[in-house]
Amino acid sequence: MGLKKMNNHVWFRTLGTLSLGVFFSMGVVGCGLTPPGGDNPAPQVEQPDDQQDDQQNDQQDDPQDENQAPSADAGSDQAALGGDTVTLDGSGSSDPDGDALAFSWSQTSGTPVALSDADTDSPSFTAPDSDEQLAFELTVEDEGGLTATASVFVNVTAPSEPRLYITNVGANVTSYANPAEVNGNIVPDTNLAGAQTQLMFPTDIVVNSANQLLVSNFTAGTVTTYNDADQTNGNLSPDGNVQGAATQLNPNGPVTLTINAEEDLLFVADTVLDNILVFAETTSPTFNGNQAPIRTIASADLNDPSGMNFGADDDLYVANNGSTNVVVFANASTLNGNVNATRIITSAAFTNITDVFVDENDTMYVVNGTGSIFTFFDASTLNGVSEPDLTLQLPGTIFLTSIAVDAEGTAYIVDHGDNAVHSYDEIDTLNGTIAPDRTIQGLNTQLSGPIRVFLVE
Repeated sequence: MGLKKMNNHVWFRTLGTLSLGVFFSMGVVGCGLTPPGGDNPAPQVEQPDDQQDDQQNDQQDDPQDENQAPSADAGSDQAALGGDTVTLDGSGSSDPDGDALAFSWSQTSGTPVALSDADTDSPSFTAPDSDEQLAFELTVEDEGGLTATASVFVNVTAPSEPRLYITNVGANVTSYANPAEVNGNIVPDTNLAGAQTQLMFPTDIVVNSANQLLVSNFTAGTVTTYNDADQTNGNLSPDGNVQGAATQLNPNGPVTLTINAEEDLLFVADTVLDNILVFAETTSPTFNGNQAPIRTIASADLNDPSGMNFGADDDLYVANNGSTNVVVFANASTLNGNVNATRIITSAAFTNITDVFVDENDTMYVVNGTGSIFTFFDASTLNGVSEPDLTLQLPGTIFLTSIAVDAEGTAYIVDHGDNAVHSYDEIDTLNGTIAPDRTIQGLNTQLSGPIRVFLVE
């Protein structure tokens, strides 16, 4: 068989009967031989050289053989408090070819922070002490040099300043920010005072989870509420005033408060009936007017309660001035009706108990009005006759009425008789007669018969 190529036509010279096939779609004309008596064979077609080259190139350029770009994932947006350690998360990044990825993080906005391990999938940094949004960009690169980027935001809230609130029976409430730094005759940051406040011989204060200040008014038999506790300054009217027959609050009755902020439950000890009234939803606008308590804790073990605070596991510690002991009610947030105290703590050292406080380390501090602070370790194990592990005697004091201790072990102690608030560092190590590290006292302080302190950290 002979072959001759002419432009885009290929001719086949064969023996036998000649048949002609024209393939317009390919631009090829072919001739074939039909043997006598035989079937027509399939036409033989030879593709032009340029089409053969195209097919070979297509096979060489198969997309499955090409490197594909990676996918970057910088994780979900986060929220943090100033001072928190924040860890970014790029572990969701991937490469379709299974290549190992190189990571590179950079900050694109906000107060500059120091990123540790910025070339890994999980760098970390310390959030700044400010209200702001930080932005970060993640770049990932595969082994072939292809890259992808993704961004993530971290919303930072500045930590609130610690604040000490002081109730004064002279009808005002004062407060100091950063109280561990306050010493001497210092003007308070706020002073809630005046006829419009409806403060009437205020005996105790707490701050709820909505930053509202709640005050028990002894002579009026009321609980007044003030929004924005750290801004309560001047002659402000209360935003709420719980009063009336349904409240079961008696004039000359509400003497001390404590709060389960997580459950939003307010506990009010009333000395007229020696019971504890429990009010719910203090953060609601409906906590106002003739509001009834949801429960009443009545017990023969309550005898002129003078101070109370929560310890661990919903244990309510109550200082009884009448029986000079500390009683503990377990699961206090669920109690109702006549109940017995779970534990009764007594000591020969107790003579005139005015307050009790249990810190986060399970250390109990009992205030003896005559000038002593009794320290008991492992408060949750105490029952029956117990002797203090440490006794701090405050020199020159007249009548102590309250204590609050922060997470660093700094204590704030009210000397009602001397019109002063003393503070001690590392109180859980102090034993014997020791002068205070700092004292708030003097005309500028606006103290007028301080009786209780409440600490917000």
